[in-house]
Amino acid sequence: MHYRPEIDGLRALAVIPVIFYHAGFRLFSGGYVGVDVFFVISGYLITSIILSDKKAGKFSITNFYERRLRRILPALFLMIFVLSAAAWLLLLAGEFYDYSKTLIAVPVFFSNVLFYKEAGYFAFASELKPLLHTWSLAVEEQFYLLYPIFILGTWKLGTRFTIILLAVLTAVSLGLAEWASIYRPEAGFYLLPTRGWELSIGALTAFYLAYENPDRDEKKSQLLGFLGLLLIAIAIFGFDHNTRWPSLYTLVPVIGTALVILFASKHNSIGTFLSQRMLVTIGLISYSAYLWHHPLFAFSRITSPRDPNTLFLLLLVALTFVIAYLSWRFVENPFRKKNYYKRRHIFLLSGFTSITLIIIGVMGVKTNGFVNRFPQADRHLASINYGICGEYVQTHFNSLKLIEFDKSDKRHKVIVIGDSYAQDLVNAVYEADQNRNIQLSTYYIPANHGNLYLKEDLTYNSSIPSSNRLNEHLGYKDKELIRRMQDADMIWLASSWTDWEAKLAPASLENLESDFGPKVFIFGRKDFGSINLRNLISMSIEERQQYKNPIPKRYIEINELMARTLPEEKFINVSSLLSADKTGCTLFTKENKLISHDGAHLTKEGARLYGEKLFENFSDVGISF
Repeated sequence: MHYRPEIDGLRALAVIPVIFYHAGFRLFSGGYVGVDVFFVISGYLITSIILSDKKAGKFSITNFYERRLRRILPALFLMIFVLSAAAWLLLLAGEFYDYSKTLIAVPVFFSNVLFYKEAGYFAFASELKPLLHTWSLAVEEQFYLLYPIFILGTWKLGTRFTIILLAVLTAVSLGLAEWASIYRPEAGFYLLPTRGWELSIGALTAFYLAYENPDRDEKKSQLLGFLGLLLIAIAIFGFDHNTRWPSLYTLVPVIGTALVILFASKHNSIGTFLSQRMLVTIGLISYSAYLWHHPLFAFSRITSPRDPNTLFLLLLVALTFVIAYLSWRFVENPFRKKNYYKRRHIFLLSGFTSITLIIIGVMGVKTNGFVNRFPQADRHLASINYGICGEYVQTHFNSLKLIEFDKSDKRHKVIVIGDSYAQDLVNAVYEADQNRNIQLSTYYIPANHGNLYLKEDLTYNSSIPSSNRLNEHLGYKDKELIRRMQDADMIWLASSWTDWEAKLAPASLENLESDFGPKVFIFGRKDFGSINLRNLISMSIEERQQYKNPIPKRYIEINELMARTLPEEKFINVSSLLSADKTGCTLFTKENKLISHDGAHLTKEGARLYGEKLFENFSDVGISF
């Protein structure tokens, strides 16, 4: 296979927008498509190498995997070891616990599955996961684990059969990606079945160039090459995080990349442009640049109390390319040369290093992120883990979805309706040990759908955000939900109320009591402000007990509006129960345990405090359980 400098130039046009996108520059709103460009390039290059080796009669699975190990692992492992040292110094135990799981997943190229499983509402923010970007390496390596076997298995049946079957699999994968983008977006984003078509488009491109060998019309080639660059640019600057991805939209940069590979050459200006020395140089170091950029941004955000400013981010971008050059020059290049490192050295070193990282990862998980690094008084705070806390928030609520009430059971029958704030409420019942005295049933209404029981159609109300999504729950159209509400002794509504919901809450309450009787209670917002664990750890125990965290003004105003407009006997002022006011809120129990891990949802200790205060309040107003 002959060297094509324009492919390295195309790599540069892929990695630059990815880096600026992750840095947070709005101009590159679709910069994530650079990963898709890389997928197509990878599929093309690997297939070209395989076809070249097959024609020369020297293809072997062992050589194939040796080449992949030399290309991927040395720079990757160096980056991970440096990151791990930084993680030990900079990450809290809860953060290191998550990081340790990636240390187990990355060496076996399983991190895409790990991040898929961790995706969700309560997940640690993606920009704060230092190794999140390795998901794309995992997808590629999973593809390359299967791809040579596919080629060998179909080769004897003829090239035409191989190409047709590959095209069919490409179409199936693309269709699955489109479906997943609507119904299973996290799976669609991270997993091979919905990403494989991008690599196989590159593979089909390689087959075309290897076997069709078309006579080139340079004017036509130039036009189609320019169209390819234009499509990539449209995706980079025109798409954003709201674009379903991957999906049929992904065809834009994927087809664009294939067109550039097919038609850019040294004979036209597109190939000349991509072969510029600066672009080629960036392309050569693009793998190392991709490896280092995200960890640098992630650690800067983790350790900074506020988002890094533009100048600092630009310095990080510059540092990325400096480190990338050093990594390419002193790690990537030497390990690719067989006279420096023999095959057995590569396999032994790869195996030993992988096992070492896995052992460190297992130890990190088993020791809860090496929590003993911290003083005893700080270990509770240091070990706060967003994923584990998030799982706790949902557990009880989700297991009680529309549970049918036992009418022969004399305990109070309560249905709890709402979003994650309702999930906290159910946990409060359990932590106060009141679930023994109450039959609970639950129903989830997403925060942006409006937890309102209204008779009017608000679909076209322009004053309501996302109004096109409201009808799914407005009027509580689920017949099973209506039956549970009719059977219940009490209906509890709890949500992260917005201002427009607060304004409509009195009308919703009136409708509810008209249809179901005077058994409705509305639970107000609870908010704890922005939680900075590092700042809290720096305080003494006495300072933590006295500290009042500021609450955003808009949340206070929403709660005050609901308190004014709803009947006092029907409104549970959760903020007051948890000792929050205009001056702020306490964040710790008397036992020095954190109440909220993220400023909105409750830890187990916070739920216990909430439950105790809530049932004291019910007792004070003459309601007993």
